[in-house]
Amino acid sequence: MAIKRFRRAVFKSTAGIPSDDANAATIRPTWQQIKLLPKILSRPETYWVLALTIILVVSLGTLGFRWYLRHTELAPKVGGEYSEGIVGSPRAINPVYASANEVDISLTELLFAGLFRASGRELVSDLAESYTISDDDKTYQITIRPNLKWSDGEPLTIDDVIFTINAIKDPAVKSTLADQFRRVVASKVDDHTVKLELSETYSPFLTLLTFGILPEHIWQNVQPTNFLLADFNLKPIGNGPYVFKSFTKDRQGGLRNYILEQNTNYHGFKPYLQKITFKFYPDMETGLQALQDGNIDGLGGLPRGSKSKVNLRRYNLYQFTLPQYTAIFFNPQANEILKNKSIRRALVIGLNRPDIIDQALAGQGKLVDGAIPEGALGYTEEIKKYAFDPGWAGELLEQAGWKKAADGFRYKGENKLALTLTIPERDEYIQVGNMIRDYWNGLGIETTLQVVPTFSLQSEIINPRQYQALVASEIMGIDPDPYPFWHSSQNVAPGLSLSLFINENMDKFLERARQTVESSLRAKEYADFQNVLAEEIYAIFLYSPVYQYVLHKDIKGLDITDISQPADRLTDITSWYRLTERRFK
Repeated sequence: MAIKRFRRAVFKSTAGIPSDDANAATIRPTWQQIKLLPKILSRPETYWVLALTIILVVSLGTLGFRWYLRHTELAPKVGGEYSEGIVGSPRAINPVYASANEVDISLTELLFAGLFRASGRELVSDLAESYTISDDDKTYQITIRPNLKWSDGEPLTIDDVIFTINAIKDPAVKSTLADQFRRVVASKVDDHTVKLELSETYSPFLTLLTFGILPEHIWQNVQPTNFLLADFNLKPIGNGPYVFKSFTKDRQGGLRNYILEQNTNYHGFKPYLQKITFKFYPDMETGLQALQDGNIDGLGGLPRGSKSKVNLRRYNLYQFTLPQYTAIFFNPQANEILKNKSIRRALVIGLNRPDIIDQALAGQGKLVDGAIPEGALGYTEEIKKYAFDPGWAGELLEQAGWKKAADGFRYKGENKLALTLTIPERDEYIQVGNMIRDYWNGLGIETTLQVVPTFSLQSEIINPRQYQALVASEIMGIDPDPYPFWHSSQNVAPGLSLSLFINENMDKFLERARQTVESSLRAKEYADFQNVLAEEIYAIFLYSPVYQYVLHKDIKGLDITDISQPADRLTDITSWYRLTERRFK
């Protein structure tokens, strides 16, 4: 019926049109004709047409959406912000000083670029485009990329590279890297090439060239003696993926936060995240509270057992392996008893190290016995090891003349056998320190814990070597060269040796290893070094920890498992993103 009514209506609307045109109009209704449908169709018929029209539109829309999804993909979008909490505070955001402070290292990682950089445990080019090494392994020629710029738009040239190396070498600057470059001569080959000449072969030399380059046009007017005092240490001009934007301070002058923005002149892959804010906290507990309150998106260096304090619905917990070990370092200059090898032996066999790992670290650590991490060049199982044996430890102390008294401690005449153990103010170290104290007290050695805030540990304890025994961690970096941590020339700051002994044989092995290019021969020197270190017990090796890093689930793109140092958690930050968009494939 509806069709007949529609035909009659169409016939009337085409009356007077020539037959050919009328037939065409009947086949192809005009809009005016279509508008007649509501008057012609009954109510049920109208509902049916409407329903069919909706189904048709939805079907076409679904097909179109499926086609769109099939031919596009979700991709990172430029924009968004990231905020991270850091325990500690910056001292000098300057590549020539950064190695002395973990906070500074993290910031310089983003603000500065070097000739090379670490990618996991591998060394890759950064500013360097190519390099050659002479047959005698003493001369390196390195060519940098063309058209490099500083964050202020000034060109970056080979003169900046030479200026930075000479600044590191200058005694007045007091760079923490000075000893590594003291015998390196840098000269200009052309505007893009530098020649670096070594006085003697140093096999891991390229791994030293990861330090950030300084802009000569900024620093050339700063007197070397004033380098540490310059404003540029907190407001740097760099060449990394990010640039300094601003900072805020508290009433006492301490930095509260530090803000970075994208560097539009960066030579590498431009970062997605537009803004990064670092917030500084005096201790891990405060940092964890900020994480729980949602004030930060990320936090590194979480102590073992803190997983319960992290909202895993909001954050991802990453665990990175590090070429690192934690040990007790002895300073015999501060306590005479540590000069006695028998006492040092009693101290090590009087510790149940596996129990410390199980109890203080919740099992999240690996027992280590030497100074070279497993998997690194020179690592060996064939070194002397010490098992827990409190009975033998007591006998050694008795033989050394230290007798137990009624109070449970040992005396030699009127002198009490006592030792102060210094630990950083972090949960992990405090738990480890408490267990060490209990074990040593049980041997009759009165052990006092000295807990030092992390922000003052370097300046007040480590640099002046003001400790008797110190629990600390050392990170080997890309190359396992232990020279900076164990050669006697490094016993004084800015050297990094924390056990203050002098052993000529050990020094000789470390020196020869540096001059040996052949891997197997170099590994042999490291094995000999470790044998001496284990025999003399200049330190008690405890464990190799895991670095725990918490990141908000909104932040995507983190794709690393191994890092050379904690700051390397940020090594691929240019790939991180918070916003997404669909793009055609």
